[in-house]
Amino acid sequence: LTFSVGSAPERWSLGRFSPARTRAGIRLRGGQACEASSDEGGMASGVFRGRTVLVDMDNTVVDWDREFAARWGKTPDAEAGDTELIQTRTNFEMEENFAPGPRRERAKEVMASKGFYESLQPFEGAVDALRSMAAAGAFVLLVTSPHPLCAGECSNEKFRWVERHLGKEWEGNLVICRDKTFVAGDVLVDDKPLVTGRAQPVW
Repeated sequence: LTFSVGSAPERWSLGRFSPARTRAGIRLRGGQACEASSDEGGMASGVFRGRTVLVDMDNTVVDWDREFAARWGKTPDAEAGDTELIQTRTNFEMEENFAPGPRRERAKEVMASKGFYESLQPFEGAVDALRSMAAAGAFVLLVTSPHPLCAGECSNEKFRWVERHLGKEWEGNLVICRDKTFVAGDVLVDDKPLVTGRAQPVW
């Protein structure tokens, strides 16, 4: 994923992005690593200083799919081939990749299960990338949407995740909202291919 902040391009690797699928115009998915690097081989502090960088959490900072796959595999509805279905899914909402019926309902139960969001593991380098942007002068906000099936518990678990992995001082940088277009910033880093809402975003 490549984007520009000001006049200097910064190249970001956020998750398990597939070049082939990206060229085909299919949605990007989170995965292996989250790291930041500039074309000059380091964090360009002049580029980030004074900028507001909005960063999604699920499948951008944390491996949402991995946790879902692990929990799904323990359910009685799991079938051979489901791992590939999860890894290559074409619908952004996970449950929509399962046919309507018991399996789709089970998928909803899994993603709403207690401890799901608190247990998500960060991608390798993700936490360091967030800290590096902040150290380079950026105002980094974690902007994430609560899952509608468990909005209250999901939000609480996200706060606990931030405290555990980033420290209590980062709790003030966590923005939980259903519509990200209302959040002002210079850049939004998100695994969702098109983020829309009721407002005209400034990022």
